[in-house]
Amino acid sequence: ALAAALSATGLLVTGALGGTWLGRLDRSATAWALEARSPALTTVADAVGRLSGTPAVVGLGLSLAVVALAVTRSWRPVAFAVLALGGEVLLYLLTSQLVGRARPEVPDLTTGLPVAAAWPSGHAAAAAALYGAVAAVHRAYGRGRGRWLVLVLPLVLAPAVGASRVYVAAHHLIDVLAGLALGGLWVLACALVLLPRPTGGGSEGAARPLRSLAPVERVLVLGRGGAGKSTLARALGETTGLPVVELDQHFWVDGARPLNAAEWTSVQERLAGRERWVMDGDLGPHDAPAPRLRRADTVVVLDLPLALCAWRALRRSRERVGFWWWVIAWRRRSRPRVMDAIATHAPRAQLHVLRSPAQVGRFLAAASTDAH
Repeated sequence: ALAAALSATGLLVTGALGGTWLGRLDRSATAWALEARSPALTTVADAVGRLSGTPAVVGLGLSLAVVALAVTRSWRPVAFAVLALGGEVLLYLLTSQLVGRARPEVPDLTTGLPVAAAWPSGHAAAAAALYGAVAAVHRAYGRGRGRWLVLVLPLVLAPAVGASRVYVAAHHLIDVLAGLALGGLWVLACALVLLPRPTGGGSEGAARPLRSLAPVERVLVLGRGGAGKSTLARALGETTGLPVVELDQHFWVDGARPLNAAEWTSVQERLAGRERWVMDGDLGPHDAPAPRLRRADTVVVLDLPLALCAWRALRRSRERVGFWWWVIAWRRRSRPRVMDAIATHAPRAQLHVLRSPAQVGRFLAAASTDAH
């Protein structure tokens, strides 16, 4: 969708809008840059342009992935870095080939560039994606208010790289703006899908291993499809001796028809009214978890990476389209509702948000230690 939108815009700018104020803005910016040229500015522009050259993107991208893996012990930021940087390159190549815009008709200071590949600016897109990815990872996993300062990287360096490309006549001004939009929007989309949201210092307990489950009588496990809710519930049942209640067995009539709202509320109240239990299940748009949340003394939310959950779901069974839409959109749509419901109906319950298999393992280890 992003490539299609940018391609359509590029064809419009280079065609019907070429004689409008947009075309005049492009030509004015190019003329201004040509008049401003000097040996000192050329040296600076060359140095700034290298900030998003291939060596910089590859080197800094690999460094980001390695450091993030070492610090978080999770493959999620690695997948994010690969998708953000690799996807940006593919989007640029596709869009530039579809539009085929000629470069400015003035003496340029570059060599070896394709003639008809001005829209969008690849350097500007790479800078927005690269430094945006660094900022997104630091924002997601960093601690303290200072983590927001890293946003200076994409907000300053990416436009600086774009300005250098106009100066050397590699691109028109609008090409640079399109490149910044491509890289920025793409890295934002990747971050929303793959990276955890900042928690203001970990107020949800996401990064902390569980130290104690006591007192535990009623544990509710929620999360995205394929996150391993049933597996965790059974393991907790074996560790703590709590009876395990699989909600899917009670919600779906004959394995196909869901209970209506009134029936489901009545079933939940009956199940949750027991003294001790571990309940697994997040029924997505069908769910109304308030009755069991009100009775839970411990709530576990499995917020594992989308790729891992999708792979587990594929191995488990065939699912309908609605299930996959719920899985893909869970963090953006379902998770906020789940967290709001927990805050409303279980404000005093122990809340543990687990974001990786390693955290789930530490959770179970702590539960086992506490039980014995």
